Amino acid sequence: MSPVLLAPVGRGAGMSRGAPEVNVSSRDDAPAYAVGCSHAVSFEDSGAPRMVLPGIDAARHQRLVFDDIVVPRTLQVGRRVLLPPTRGTMQRLIEIMNGLLGERAERVLVHCSAGRRRSLAGAYILFAQAFGPGAEEDAWAATVRACTAERPEPNPLMLALADVLLGRGGRLFSTVWPDLDRGEWLPPAAGSSGR
Repeated sequence: MSPVLLAPVGRGAGMSRGAPEVNVSSRDDAPAYAVGCSHAVSFEDSGAPRMVLPGIDAARHQRLVFDDIVVPRTLQVGRRVLLPPTRGTMQRLIEIMNGLLGERAERVLVHCSAGRRRSLAGAYILFAQAFGPGAEEDAWAATVRACTAERPEPNPLMLALADVLLGRGGRLFSTVWPDLDRGEWLPPAAGSSGR
């Protein structure tokens, strides 16, 4: 199942409706895409070294540590323990994005390992907060414009959790994943009613 794409892919999007310009990239490309950015949000794998981005003050570089998995439980793969996004990490992400909007950040880098799942979900959540309830399609279109990945596929567990936390009634999730049931992605404690 692929997400719905509403706009052409390109570098940098935002600067409308109160949103900063956003660059979405992979970890490897993050230093290049950070040039000119005032803030950064890094989604890092558990156990990965902390990403340092030259030119971005450490106080303006937020880091969330969890793996790109879509099941709401910790997984053991060999010796490695994979951490899922949780209600707590998504609440923290929402607070970070609200802080960026409150500071009126002009240009933000959002990156993860591949630049197409966690970072894309994070950018979408930022745009959704900036544009407000009812503008989820516009937020998704802005997100796709900010993405450099060939196949953007935002993490559905992140979107399901953020949808509940932001009170979007399934719209945040179903705009991107219309053929999936949001409730199937949520842990029982997060609330699983509706799409």
